[in-house]
Amino acid sequence: MAPAPRLPVHALAVILLIGTRSLFAMPLGDGHTMDGAAELESGKVALDPTDQKLDSRLRQVRGLRASGPLRAGPLRPPHWRRNGQVRVVVRVGDLDPATREALEGAGLSIQHENIENGLVEGWVPAGGVRAVAAVEGVRSVRPAERGEARVVGTGDVASRANLVRVLRGFTGAGVRVGVISDGIDDPGDLPGVTVPPGASRGGGSEGTAMLEIVHDLAPGAELLFASGIDSPMTFVDALASLRNAGAKVIVDDLGFFSEPYFQDGDVAQAVRQAVVGGVSYHTAAGNAARLHYQAMFRETPQSKYHDFNTGGPVDNTNRVQIPAGGSLQCVLQWDDPFGSAADDYDLLLLDDTRAVVAASNNVQNGHGDPLEFVDAHNNGPGTEFGSLVIQRDHGAARTLELFCLRDVQSMEHVTPESSIFGHAGIPETVTVGAIGVDDLQTVETFSSQGPAEIAFPPASRPKPDLCGFDGVTTSLSDFSPFFGTSAAAPHVAAIAALMLQKNQSLTPAVVQTILTETAVDIGAPGFDNVAGAGRVDALAAVDAVCVTDADCDDHDVCTIDRCNLGRCERAGCDDGNPCNGVETCVPAAGGCVAGTPPPDGTPCPDGTVCNGDETCSGGVCTPGTPLDCDDGDACTTDTCAADAGCQFAPLSGVASICCVLDSGLPDCPSGRVPRAVQRRFAKARRLVNCGGPQGAPKKQRARLRKAERALKRATTAAGRARAALPAECAASLTDRLGTARERTHAVVQSLP
Repeated sequence: MAPAPRLPVHALAVILLIGTRSLFAMPLGDGHTMDGAAELESGKVALDPTDQKLDSRLRQVRGLRASGPLRAGPLRPPHWRRNGQVRVVVRVGDLDPATREALEGAGLSIQHENIENGLVEGWVPAGGVRAVAAVEGVRSVRPAERGEARVVGTGDVASRANLVRVLRGFTGAGVRVGVISDGIDDPGDLPGVTVPPGASRGGGSEGTAMLEIVHDLAPGAELLFASGIDSPMTFVDALASLRNAGAKVIVDDLGFFSEPYFQDGDVAQAVRQAVVGGVSYHTAAGNAARLHYQAMFRETPQSKYHDFNTGGPVDNTNRVQIPAGGSLQCVLQWDDPFGSAADDYDLLLLDDTRAVVAASNNVQNGHGDPLEFVDAHNNGPGTEFGSLVIQRDHGAARTLELFCLRDVQSMEHVTPESSIFGHAGIPETVTVGAIGVDDLQTVETFSSQGPAEIAFPPASRPKPDLCGFDGVTTSLSDFSPFFGTSAAAPHVAAIAALMLQKNQSLTPAVVQTILTETAVDIGAPGFDNVAGAGRVDALAAVDAVCVTDADCDDHDVCTIDRCNLGRCERAGCDDGNPCNGVETCVPAAGGCVAGTPPPDGTPCPDGTVCNGDETCSGGVCTPGTPLDCDDGDACTTDTCAADAGCQFAPLSGVASICCVLDSGLPDCPSGRVPRAVQRRFAKARRLVNCGGPQGAPKKQRARLRKAERALKRATTAAGRARAALPAECAASLTDRLGTARERTHAVVQSLP
């Protein structure tokens, strides 16, 4: 998000007025009190199968009637339109060579691919978007959304990083720090920045401002940059380029509002992989606390519109304020999984005459994303108000999450909590909120808050981790002062570089733990969803990093002190081994004294039944006989649970069919399986294609239905030959064919 300026008192008064009193409560009838609503609804119903795949921004939306200052569309042409081309993200059922060739034949110039998730990104002539949507296997086509930036000084002193350099001598030397942001057009006062091969310098200078903060706190660190703002896939590529260039610390200030809010999307998964690969990753929490709304869809009687007003008069609108010449983008998601959203919601923007200014009415029919965007701008001379409306076209009541971006100054119905999402919401990242450098006790009111709530799988993740500083100065006039979590995050990343110079064996998890354990608690006592663990403290964090066991000596003879991966660990005398007795501390004897070992045969369980019953022998815990969890059934996955022992989970999907087909037909020593049965069984196995690619769900479903029919005919043939077969053979044959057929039918029913 753009850097958040400090607002004047009169603007704050407007925000408080709108946020606390429902002066503009507006109940809407069932679709006929809005000028243009009926046309929107009829237009959506009339869409053919190809147009249903297109995001509403890529097709003409009928029913827009507004004639006042608020107008549909962004203030400037969107970044995804350029020279008659449109940059799109295409979701396909299966990204096989045939589908890729068909997309290219329809005019799509492919730039990025995610085969695992069936996503393709590229440019297509504006007039050819519909041809791309018409390709068999395509589920949806939408614009490739650009990231939003979360937009020394004083931050150096406030963090006490200056004391780390002066008193401890650490500057970040030998540590490579990578920044992902918009661009580095203006070099500022930086000594040098490396853009790795394949990466882009981008456009804009917020990246420079972030790099200056890193350099101010950790002047010895090597600086890397890669622009990742153009799209989620561009971000993933930028991250890969920094990792390949050897970055041990990476920080970004980008949020992609087209990425899933209720599950971990491509960006979140790529960041998690980077952390697993040894990168200490830091990101801005976001600046959306005042421009975010979340609630379960609340039905208004005899209406399809969401009621924003809990416990008060019905209010079907959420008013937003747009300054003269400003623009607005609002994004709605709900807790359906991406790629298979079946509950259909729409997002509309009205002006004060209740005319529809902008509308997003994508079709969610089980194959698309739970995602709606509206764009508008104010071309009038004064401040304008717009009213957001959420309507449920069909489906179940879901949890709604709404963000507004660009120049929006206020939102009437606001939910500051849970405004952290995407890669900022995964446990592995160090997520940074913002605290003003001139007020070290108060988190900025715009700083996004936790927890990060996801639905697939359900989890509530504590966030942010801690706070850095904003309102700092840089050499760039547009970023001096530099407000927002964009400024806060590089402070914490620079401190991580100081820590890594002291001990390069620190893992990302240990860096994260030390940063939070040494933070200065502010706000509510203990960890909270506004400030996280509190205000970052560079000196305390670096001092908490150990190199040798001697660094951890607390001069207490009754503790055992050791340095483990750069973090001090302390334990009492007892080493936890029941077979060598209980060690105790006798200060007069100089510390720990050994205990008396128990008799041989004393149990010493290790907490899992899988490796048998452990017993003591000669002061050592010896293992027992491990459990044998092989049930001899090819159709189960055999595992051992520490508390419950052997587990035999049945296979699912095509594997549940193949384990039956791969076992072949039963042997009949005194009889022969009819050729008709053998032939149809072999045909079914060929159609199921065990061990081979399954292709798009539509094609897979067709093949499996044919396999199901072949197995049905094989069962019929076996029934006709039953009298000629031994009874045991006939029963075994019928059972195997029936099992294969039932499993094939179940897989067909499960396919989208």
